[in-house]
Amino acid sequence: MSDLQQEFAGLAEESKEMSGKIAEWRNLLHASPELSGKEENTLCFVKKQLQRLKIPYTEVEHGGLIATLEGKPGNRRLLLRADTDALPVTESEDNLAGRKAVCSGVSGVSHACGHDAHTAMLLGALELLSSRRDLWCGEIVAVFERGEETGYGVFPLLGALTERFDGIDGCFALHVYADLPEGTISLQPGYRMSGAVSYDITLQGAGGHASRPDYCRNPIDCFVGIYQDLASFRMRCTDPNECLTYAVGLVQAGTSSNVIPNSLRFAGTARFLDAERCGLPFRAALQKIVESACSVYGCTAVYNRLSGAIPGVWNDPVCAALAEKTAAALYGQQFVQQTAPWMASESLSIYNSLYSGVLGMLGIRSDAGFGAPHHSPQFDLNSEALYRGSGCIAAYALAFFDESFIPPARKDAKSELMRIAQQLK
Repeated sequence: MSDLQQEFAGLAEESKEMSGKIAEWRNLLHASPELSGKEENTLCFVKKQLQRLKIPYTEVEHGGLIATLEGKPGNRRLLLRADTDALPVTESEDNLAGRKAVCSGVSGVSHACGHDAHTAMLLGALELLSSRRDLWCGEIVAVFERGEETGYGVFPLLGALTERFDGIDGCFALHVYADLPEGTISLQPGYRMSGAVSYDITLQGAGGHASRPDYCRNPIDCFVGIYQDLASFRMRCTDPNECLTYAVGLVQAGTSSNVIPNSLRFAGTARFLDAERCGLPFRAALQKIVESACSVYGCTAVYNRLSGAIPGVWNDPVCAALAEKTAAALYGQQFVQQTAPWMASESLSIYNSLYSGVLGMLGIRSDAGFGAPHHSPQFDLNSEALYRGSGCIAAYALAFFDESFIPPARKDAKSELMRIAQQLK
């Protein structure tokens, strides 16, 4: 690391000089958001920037872009990743303190999670690294993923990566985070974001007049039984040292107070860190509880959706230690902070299952009105502060390729991808 100190000083200065350019990219993307699977203009913008930097790329159908940046000859390979899609959220013109500097120009669609910032930061990092190709030996694989919010692009993209490359030694990504102050970053080892099981189930009974419930098979009664059993699952079946939350966010049944409906639909999610210890057991228990309640109440269940257990995001301890050391060397020790795991889910969990990876949380909260929850209409961030993210990505890459760092052994990415895909069915 000591050989990189002088270069880090220049990198910190240059990244700050790029703050206006990175902010302009983010604001442009923010004004023109596109939903999962529809990111055509977004990818066109990314392609133009890659062409400007003379970085070759290929497009993966339904997946996104894979760009390759070569340093000096070497065998080490690092994956850098950004996501590109927006959400079906109508944006507020105000953040928590006043008027936003830039808003979505597309009705009902907005970058309410920060993927516009992620794309801009990775482009900034690639520009910083492109001018330093003589400082590192190996290959950078930069991916711009479509449809992260819906899982649309991750498997086509990772499938292409495992077919194209004989091995990848590590991966790195940043996610802006509203619960950390602007000007800080968290790069801790271990679980950093949650895994998830999602479900959408219709209970089919037999309706009738509310005066004669004995003539009916009430799906509402069946749902209440299911809900009560699920509520006790955490206490009965989960190690108290493990993390598991669940919620039913949708219940639809009936149109009149004196008519028992024929069916009821409910949907929700469970969140956890360890898929093996908590996610898969919850999924199995959900099915068992549903089938048992249906038997008791005379209903049948239709599984409109029941996902497998998406793994939590796990930061490799060796790589996380390198990331923390690098960020502190770049912007000072006060830049590196600690934070609890974020109980939201991220497709990077699958990347980190295939490759030894790090997901960093870049703080965006400030008194200027930034810090509204992700996926909310008031969500906003300071585009001028994103240069630190670009600097961190570039600095981590330089440190990763330094001969003094020995990355963990490569994993069998193709087999691991097949295992996860089967688990999620």
